[in-house]
Amino acid sequence: AMLWAYVIAGSIGLVIALRLVSRLTEPGKIPLPGSHVMITGGSSGIGLAVARIAFAKGANVTLVARNRARLATAREELEKLRKNEHQRLLDVSVDVGGDYAGIEDAVNGAIETAGPV
Repeated sequence: AMLWAYVIAGSIGLVIALRLVSRLTEPGKIPLPGSHVMITGGSSGIGLAVARIAFAKGANVTLVARNRARLATAREELEKLRKNEHQRLLDVSVDVGGDYAGIEDAVNGAIETAGPV
């Protein structure tokens, strides 16, 4: 039963991510330059793909993931896509599956640094 909950939650997350990616790639849909996008799972997979698109289009991006090494690698990759010196690129290592105090601190710190999400 627990496995099905994870499968369903993952499927819903995938659908939401794919819809976001399709909206990000349609011209004029979401004004990204100067916006702040916070992406969970941002160190790999779909999360990193969304981060690439958003950062390349001028958004401030906060990557959230558990693995610090993968976050560092993702950050290095995204730095190459920087549009201007005013863009903010943050990375936060936190487990969004259970570290609720860490999540709150991450969100508040990112908003303080890069503006509202």
